[in-house]
Amino acid sequence: MMVLLIGLLAMLTAPAALGAAAIPPLEAESLAGEKVTLPELWSGRPNVVIWGFSKEAGEGMRAWMAALEREDVNAWGAAMLERAPRLVRGMIRRGMRGDFPKSSHSRVLCLYRGDKELRQALGVTEDRLPLIVLYDAGGAVVWRYAGRYEEAARDELLKLWRELL
Repeated sequence: MMVLLIGLLAMLTAPAALGAAAIPPLEAESLAGEKVTLPELWSGRPNVVIWGFSKEAGEGMRAWMAALEREDVNAWGAAMLERAPRLVRGMIRRGMRGDFPKSSHSRVLCLYRGDKELRQALGVTEDRLPLIVLYDAGGAVVWRYAGRYEEAARDELLKLWRELL
């Protein structure tokens, strides 16, 4: 009985319990035009990634990015655009370039493939909210939050972020 309880506790504290599987290898392009591969880009150091799967989530992404950049957090925005019609993807990207400060362009990524796999790996259930994920240096999920920017959530994230440094 004790072994069963210990096994259950281990399962609940594992990254999978946070609804996260390994991020599949994906190609992305920053708003600055740099081609990158995920999750390789983030390996070797803690990172916060603000994932967006809709226009509404993208709006929330901006608020999170601004707050985390003020705190000197290694934060990235990642917008999945695969479901957007190909004809409008360029317009979306140009709009994003106008919405984010130029200093953030190298840290905001557009992804055009892998939507289904990424949603499954992240456990995405709500498109309209940004998904904020804190990864440790090995790529394991330490913390996740689906929602608009809130100071209480930011404070919780910053506490964990600082513990990883």
